[in-house]
Amino acid sequence: MYKIIKSKQDAREFLVELQKSLNEFLFNNKEVERNVCHKVLTRIRDIEHDQFSIYSYWIGGSDIMPEIMSFQEAAKYVWQHRKDINDSIRKNGDVSC
Repeated sequence: MYKIIKSKQDAREFLVELQKSLNEFLFNNKEVERNVCHKVLTRIRDIEHDQFSIYSYWIGGSDIMPEIMSFQEAAKYVWQHRKDINDSIRKNGDVSC
């Protein structure tokens, strides 16, 4: 279960949980949606120990080239996108307090 992200430490813990569980997490990315005018899903995926792929796409549209990030870079990304990630956690009921 994922904890609601309220701090930078929570962002790092989110990634640790991601590594332990299904190894990927999808969320609606409002920032990218504003740029492409489509509903966009972003996938955060653990690809190797302490490396993550951030990949966005819209259904029936194009993919946005995935970025490969270190653990630290991915934690910063999660922190910056915490509102959308938290919305997804709440919506899916996969919440740990």
